[in-house]
Amino acid sequence: MRLSRIAYIFASVVLVLGFSQYIRAHAPLPAPEEIPKIIQFGLETYKSEGPEAAVKAWIKGGPYDGNRDVSTGQASILRQAQGTYGTYRGYEVIRIQDISASVRVIYLTLNFERGPVFSRFIVFRSEQGAMITALNFSVKPEDIVPTLLQ
Repeated sequence: MRLSRIAYIFASVVLVLGFSQYIRAHAPLPAPEEIPKIIQFGLETYKSEGPEAAVKAWIKGGPYDGNRDVSTGQASILRQAQGTYGTYRGYEVIRIQDISASVRVIYLTLNFERGPVFSRFIVFRSEQGAMITALNFSVKPEDIVPTLLQ
């Protein structure tokens, strides 16, 4: 009798965990309209003017505005991606996560002709408006969204 009870509990746990993974994998993706305008503007700028202009647009008004190391470093990653993957084509939303009432993390794929670049933007909403306080790009999804691959 005791063995069947343990088997029942084990089967229930496996079923609940499996179902939660299924729901997570099939949850609807956030709509592009949920992306803050500062990120959208940078994405449009990227398509029309390239990586340097996009990074400048993203960091404008934030703590890294005018910081050449940040703008040069992040633009360099995007330039290298273009060299490998070709022309930037557009983006897709991976996830949008509210950390607090004033902090939101946006995960995107930047899609090129021959591959994606994964990106993370941390947006802080202040009295002056939304600003990007951190941005990261990588061709490795685990560098940007580690929990996505677990």
